[in-house]
Amino acid sequence: MPESVSLSATTLESRIASRQARVGVIGMGYVGLPLTLLFSEQGLRVSGFDIDQAKVDQLNAGSSYIVRIPASEIQEAQAAGFRATSAYTDISEMDTIIVCVPTPLDKYHQPDLSFIEQTARAIAPNLREGQLVILESTTYPGTTEEVLIPILEAGNPDGLRAVRKHGESGFYVAFSPEREDPGNDTVARRDIPKVIGGLEATATKLASALYGTIFNHTVPVSSPAAAEMTKLLENIYRCVNIALVNELKQLCDRMHIDIFEVIDAAKTKPFGFQAFYPDPGLGAQEVPERLAHPGAGAGLQARHRRPARVAFAHHHRTSAQGGSAGGVQRSLLPHRGPRPPLRAGHDLHSAGGPWPVRRCADCDRPQQLRLSAHRRRVEDRDRHAQRDEGHRRRKHCALLGAVGTRLSHLSRKSGGEGGAPEILKAHPCPVT
Repeated sequence: MPESVSLSATTLESRIASRQARVGVIGMGYVGLPLTLLFSEQGLRVSGFDIDQAKVDQLNAGSSYIVRIPASEIQEAQAAGFRATSAYTDISEMDTIIVCVPTPLDKYHQPDLSFIEQTARAIAPNLREGQLVILESTTYPGTTEEVLIPILEAGNPDGLRAVRKHGESGFYVAFSPEREDPGNDTVARRDIPKVIGGLEATATKLASALYGTIFNHTVPVSSPAAAEMTKLLENIYRCVNIALVNELKQLCDRMHIDIFEVIDAAKTKPFGFQAFYPDPGLGAQEVPERLAHPGAGAGLQARHRRPARVAFAHHHRTSAQGGSAGGVQRSLLPHRGPRPPLRAGHDLHSAGGPWPVRRCADCDRPQQLRLSAHRRRVEDRDRHAQRDEGHRRRKHCALLGAVGTRLSHLSRKSGGEGGAPEILKAHPCPVT
C-alpha cells in the first residue's frame, strides 16, 4: 500500500496495532528525541524532523548531543529504521505527526508560539486525509484549536479540515502534554501516564492507540484544552511548591533549624502532604543555566532526595587555609565558582548571616570574609536571584494572563460582560 494513500480511522488504528504505522516526530530536542527512541524500541518506523541541520547530521551519523542519551541508543534506533531529516515534504509519507517544538517567552515576556506556527505552516502543504497530528509543546489552553488547526486548514492545498464530528473526513488532531523529566532515572518513561485530549472521540482513540504502544497507561480527557490546562496545572503546582520550600529553607537557616529534618518529619503524614525539597531552580528547562550542578531540577524533586543539601555542600566544602569543612552551614542560595580562601586579618562577621560559616582548624572559631566583601557578594547574589525569579514569575504570569484573556473572550461570546475573571482580579500578577 503506498505511503501517501489516504487512511480511514479503522485502517490507521490497525496499522498502529500491527506496528506498520509511520511516525514522524518534529523537534529532536529533549522531548522529541526520547519519544522517538521509545517508538523505535517498540518496532514502529520513525522519522525525526528538525530544522537544525547539525542535529540531523549528528543523528544520522549515529551520535547524540543529549548527555543522558548515549550514542548506542541512536544506533539501535537506526538499525530499526530510524532516520532524521530536515525535509518537511516527507511528512506526506507519515501516518502520524507529533509536534515537540519549544515555546519560550518573547522579549515582551509573552508566550512565543512562533515555533508552533512555523511548524504548522511547514506541515500544512504536505498534510493528507486520515493523518493524525498531535501537539506536545507546553502552551496555554486554546492553542491547539485557535492556533494550530486554523493554520493547518488554511495552508492545505486540498482544503482538508480537522475532523470535529464523528464520520467527517479530514485529518485528526489531538493534544498530549509532554511529561519528560530529565535527570529522573527512578521512573521508567513507559510508566509515566500519558494525558490525551482529541478534538473529537476518534482522534482521542487513535492517539491513545498510538501512545499505548509505548506507555503503560493513557489518560483520555474531553478536549485539547483540557489536556493543555492539565499541563499548566502540573507546572504551576511544581512552581508554587518548590518556591515555598525555598523560602522556608532560608527561614530555617536563620532560625538554625534543619529544613530537611522538618521535611522528613512532615512526609510521614500519610495524607494531604507531598514532599518538595530546596532546589537551585524550579526544575525542567527553568533551571538557571549558570548553575553547573548536574542532574539538578525536577528529576531530583521526583526522587524525593535532598538535592540542595548535596549540591550546595559541594561548593561550601571549599575550606579556608588550614580550615575544615566540618562547621559549614548549608545555604540554598547559589553562587559563581568556589569561594576565595580566607587570609589572616579578615574581620569577623556575625556567624548567623546567610553565608556559610567556616571554622579555624586550630581554635574552631567561626571565620568569615570582612563585611565589605560580604556585602558585595550578597548584593551580587540577590541581584541574580531576583533576575531569575522575575523571569520565572513573568513566564507563569504570562500563561495565566493568556488563560484570563481566553476566559474573558468566552464570557463575551456567551453573552456575559467579559472582563478579567474574578480569580485573576483577586490575585493580580505579582510582577505588576
